[in-house]
Amino acid sequence: MRRVLLATGAVVALAAAGALIVTQRGTDTTTPSGTGAATGTAKVAKRDLAVTEDVKGDLGYADKRDLTAHRSGVVTYLPAEAAVVKQGKKLYSVDLEPTVLLTGKIPAYRRLSTASPDGADIEQLEKALVALGYGDDLTVDDNFTAATADAVENWEEDLKRAEPDGTVELGDVVFAPGPLRVSSRAVSVGTQVQITSPVVTVSSTSKVAEVDLEVDKSDLVAAQDAVTVSLPDGKETPGKVTSVGTDAQTSAADPDADPTVLMVVALTRPADAKNYDSGSVTVTIEQSRDDNVLAVPVTALLALAEGGYAVQVVDPARPTGYRLVGVETGTITDAYAGISGAGVQEGLEVVVPQ
Repeated sequence: MRRVLLATGAVVALAAAGALIVTQRGTDTTTPSGTGAATGTAKVAKRDLAVTEDVKGDLGYADKRDLTAHRSGVVTYLPAEAAVVKQGKKLYSVDLEPTVLLTGKIPAYRRLSTASPDGADIEQLEKALVALGYGDDLTVDDNFTAATADAVENWEEDLKRAEPDGTVELGDVVFAPGPLRVSSRAVSVGTQVQITSPVVTVSSTSKVAEVDLEVDKSDLVAAQDAVTVSLPDGKETPGKVTSVGTDAQTSAADPDADPTVLMVVALTRPADAKNYDSGSVTVTIEQSRDDNVLAVPVTALLALAEGGYAVQVVDPARPTGYRLVGVETGTITDAYAGISGAGVQEGLEVVVPQ
C-alpha cells in the first residue's frame, strides 16, 4: 500500500515520482502549481481492487519422495529420469525381483496373504489386480481369499518372480493414487544396495509451485486460496494453495535468513506449464479485495495537511476550473484507490499528474 505524505499548511498529492505540492491553502478551490508538472484528467470509475503480495518460488512436481530398497542385492533395473511409471509397471528391480506400481491411496505397510486380517489395503490390491486383468474369479472386498492368492500368483508368474506364491511381500509393490514421475536415480544399475538404501526419487505428475514463505507472511494465505502464478516465461496462470506449512525452517546456507514455511500451490491449468519441468516463478497472493467500487488513479489522491484526503474535481464554473472534494479512501493498490463521499459518483472528472 502506498504511503500518504502530509505537509503543514498545504495539500500534498500522492504522485509516482514524488509529492505534488499545491500552494493554495483554501479548502474549496486550488490550482496545481509550484512544480511546473503537467496535469491531465481521469474519470471516477467502478473497478475491482485487490491488494497483493508477490513471493518467489520454484516450479516442480508434487509429493516428491524417496523409494528405498526392501531387500539387499544388486539393482538390475531402473527407469529413466523423467520417465512416467503407470500402474503395473516396474519402479525398480533388485536381483531381478521387481517393485511394481499399483493404484491406491494407502501405502504398502504390511505383508498381504490369506493370513492377513481384513483391510482397505486388500481391497485396493484387488481393484488393481482386476484393472490389470487378473480378476476373473475375484470378488473385490477387504478380504484376502484363496481367489485373491490365485490372482496374485498368476500376476507374479507374468512378472517372472523367482518364486510366485500368491503373497505380496513388503517391497513387492508401491501404492500411489496415480502414475509416478521419476525425479532422479540415487543409484545405477549394477549397484549393490542394502535394505532402506534410497533407490529412486519419485513424484506425482502434477506440477506445483513451491514457495519458502517467510513466517511473518504466512497469515496472508490459507489452503484453498486462489493465487496467480507467473511462469518462467512471464505468462500468468491460476493456481490454488494446497498447503501452508506450520513448522518453520531456517536455511542451512544462510542461518541469518528469516525462518520460512513451505507453501505449495497446484496449477489450475497445468497445460500452461507444459514446456517447463522446473524454473523460477512468482506467486501473487491476494491480501484484500473490493469489487465494483468507485476508484481513481492513486496519483489523484491529495493528503490534506489537517488530515483526510481529497481529489481535485474539474469544475468549469469555478474561476480556477477546479474544486477540492473531500473523500474517504478504501482499498489502495499501486495503481488505483477506492473512494467515497458526498458528491463522488461515476464519471466525475478529476485531476491527475502526468
